[in-house]
Amino acid sequence: KTFDDTKYDEPRIIIPMFYEKTLIGFQGRSLGINKIKYITVMLHEDAPKIYGLDDVKKDETVYVTEGPFDSTFLSNAIALCGADGDISKWGICDPVWIYDNEPRNFEIVHKGESKSDVHYFIFQLITSNGSFRITAYLHKSVDKYLIQSIEIEKN
Repeated sequence: KTFDDTKYDEPRIIIPMFYEKTLIGFQGRSLGINKIKYITVMLHEDAPKIYGLDDVKKDETVYVTEGPFDSTFLSNAIALCGADGDISKWGICDPVWIYDNEPRNFEIVHKGESKSDVHYFIFQLITSNGSFRITAYLHKSVDKYLIQSIEIEKN
């Protein structure tokens, strides 16, 4: 089937997902800057949304990552491709979870400078591990600013 409107078409890497040697779906990974990084299409509704499930030794430690690319750099690893995380029903007994810990939100909440020309920025960082206040101090060195110190406090 072709589409009449390809206005939002963009290049993606297509990653196939197999279960019991059958193609069960695929995931399209955006190559550019896009709010929708992954698009997952399942061909079988009851199939696991897990990349690499056919290739792991389930009786050994299995490393569980968030994305297929991450899992390819580890031995005996799978990736949850939008799955709910209940991997025990697929025979995995000893999982080790590895999270990207990508920031959910990162914003400047205040900035200024002192009389001695030290500039500072206060950031609010929200991750899956909690909320943090980050204060960065910079000083001028000839024609550029250098980091003097960074303070990180968990809120």
